[in-house]
Amino acid sequence: ANVVVGARSAVFAPVPDLGIIVVDEEHEASYKQDQAPRYHGRDVAIKRAQVEDVPVLLGSATPSLETYARVQSSEFRVQASENAGGRSSEARVQSSARAGRESASGLQSELRTLNAPPSALNSELRTLNAPSYNLLTLPRRVRGLAMPHIELIDMKVENRFRRGVHLLSQRLEHLLRTTVEAGHQAILLLNRRGYSNFVYCASCNEPIKCRFCDATMTYHRMAGAKAKGGSFDEGLHTGQLHCHYCLAVNPLPDSCPSCKKKLSLFGLGTQRVEEEIAKKFPELRFARVDSDSMHGSRDYEALLGRFAKGELQVMLGTQMIAKGLDYPNVTLVGVISGDTALALPDFRAAERTFQLITQVAGRAGRGDAAGRVVLQTFLPEDPTIQAAIRQDFAGFAKSELAQRKQVGLPPFARMVRIVLRDEDPDKLTRHAELLAADLADAAAAEGDAVRLKGPMPCAINRIAGYHRQQVVMVSATAAPLQRVLATVREKGSLAKNERIAVDVDPVSLL
Repeated sequence: ANVVVGARSAVFAPVPDLGIIVVDEEHEASYKQDQAPRYHGRDVAIKRAQVEDVPVLLGSATPSLETYARVQSSEFRVQASENAGGRSSEARVQSSARAGRESASGLQSELRTLNAPPSALNSELRTLNAPSYNLLTLPRRVRGLAMPHIELIDMKVENRFRRGVHLLSQRLEHLLRTTVEAGHQAILLLNRRGYSNFVYCASCNEPIKCRFCDATMTYHRMAGAKAKGGSFDEGLHTGQLHCHYCLAVNPLPDSCPSCKKKLSLFGLGTQRVEEEIAKKFPELRFARVDSDSMHGSRDYEALLGRFAKGELQVMLGTQMIAKGLDYPNVTLVGVISGDTALALPDFRAAERTFQLITQVAGRAGRGDAAGRVVLQTFLPEDPTIQAAIRQDFAGFAKSELAQRKQVGLPPFARMVRIVLRDEDPDKLTRHAELLAADLADAAAAEGDAVRLKGPMPCAINRIAGYHRQQVVMVSATAAPLQRVLATVREKGSLAKNERIAVDVDPVSLL
């Protein structure tokens, strides 16, 4: 085949006469495999392109800050037009890419790693140890279409003027109604499955947690259940509790296990939004799109086909519908809760929130009719939310990168996260302390080059019955970390074991 298309494993496809590698949506965390071997598809693509002497094109409307920082760094930037003495290859790539790419905030970026430019550049660039990066920007949408207008809804203010629980603001309800009446379609995003993510006892202040994980369980309403609302009494016999980490399923208890008082269903999920839409818009043709309702790729393709034909007026879903969809008749996008992921204990939480909002906003206004986005949030003044409203990737990146540089986090450092797990917490603590001591001894040989933190509990201390602790090492470059790991491996402290996971450049710290 002349062209190979696939997921992250396609980067290993045996193509004998490789000419270029294209990594679409290069910012996606799913390019990182979370089981051994823990490789990142984007980084493997860059290395393969470097080895095989071919260019690689990294495309995204919201580039990862790691890639963006490399592009911005003068250490890696190559002025190809000056060196080539003529029209450079990246100009040709920019011309061909212009036909199929959309800009977000006037700064959608096509990131191209020039590992092997044309012959005029080859002799000079082959002397570099690292690949060089050039930034290609597309300042306008295809056909010159305008970017969608984004409206911010402060849900704290909204809730003061309405009684009861309303997940859709009055403004979003109005725009949804007028959009459908005009014959257009809408997409609603809530990146949280289930009905209620928090089952809670107001008397003893205890949430219902999974027996096997240190995480709260999510209430899911059963398919076909005929409930009249979101009260606990309505939910008692119409749904179950699910753990999204170990996949355990339990019945909803009829009272608090600790004090026997009545429980309450708090929080929101796509099922709860689905119920509200059905009540407020009984004639609306819509579908929920999440991993609970889509049981395979065929279900997803069939639903998208119905939406393309106009059989469905609204799609409600998780991040599955946030990117890659091109429907000219979609003029309204509603973000039900824009701050859902901001509080996660992960330094990339702000970056992922900005990416998700920007990506889903780009689904609106891709035809002749203007697009509009309604962003609902309880944190209207948060810098990430404000940057998303302005669709200002450059401003967000500048602020976020400055904060990370100040505290020495990637992309200004390399990170290794070692996670240990065991069913016996005392045994786990002893093992983690011994490993941390060996790592500290090896790191001492590197002077101040390696910072070591831990052992310490993971953000989610127990999953599927296994207690978890972590040791995190950070260094300005990769070489000291490699030497530390090699030294500890020689001692046998990091022997291959299903209860020890070594993750280099982790994409998640949960």
